Amino acid sequence: MAISTFCFYVLANGLKFQPFSSDLRGEQKALHKTDPSVAVQSCEMTLELSYGRRVRPGLLVQPALQYIVNPGGDRSVPGALAIGANIVVSF
Repeated sequence: MAISTFCFYVLANGLKFQPFSSDLRGEQKALHKTDPSVAVQSCEMTLELSYGRRVRPGLLVQPALQYIVNPGGDRSVPGALAIGANIVVSF
């Protein structure tokens, strides 16, 4: 029997840390000296919390909330909040 037969709720969290390569940062630092509009990327981090509920057999609805620190690796950009949802259909 499939696990989804017994599972009515799903709670998940996640953390993603993405550093940008030192080669990329070196190139950006060199470009930044001549063009201050070029940002030097450092790292990006995403925190996620999601909750899923099986609304009927074979159908899971999963809203998600993400907070992104240093979007795009640019420390001058404020953090971003992303709200979304997944709908999972199993046949």
